[in-house]
Amino acid sequence: MRKILIYISLLLGTFGCDEVFDKDIADEKVSLFAPANNTEIIASGDTAILFKWNELEGAKNYQIQIVSPSFQAPVLALTDSLVTKTQFSTSLSAGKYQWTVTAINNTAKAYADTFSITISPVVSETP
Repeated sequence: MRKILIYISLLLGTFGCDEVFDKDIADEKVSLFAPANNTEIIASGDTAILFKWNELEGAKNYQIQIVSPSFQAPVLALTDSLVTKTQFSTSLSAGKYQWTVTAINNTAKAYADTFSITISPVVSETP
C-alpha cells in the first residue's frame, strides 16, 4: 500500500493533477457562435473572417477545421489548426465553406456541429 501511495505522489508531482485527472468532456458539445450557420458575407477580394465558439470547461485545446465547399465533398482543406483560444481568424476568398471545432484534452474530445458560410463577391452595378 505504501508503494502505491508513493507512486501516486510521484505521478502527481511529475504531471500535476490536471494531466492525471482531466475532466471527461466526451459528452459535452462545443457551441459555434460566429459566423452563424448559413451566413452569406458580401465582400471584395480576400476577407478576414473571425470564427468564434464557446469555452468548454476542461478543454486544453481546440481544433478548428475549415474546408471548401463541404466536409462531404472537400476540394480544399483550408485550415486544420490547434489553438488554445476560443476564436480563430483567417482570410477567405469568394466561395462556399464549412467549419467545425473539436475541444480536446488529454483524455477526451468534444465535438461541434458543422456550420456553412458563403463568401459572395460584391456585384457592381453598371449604369
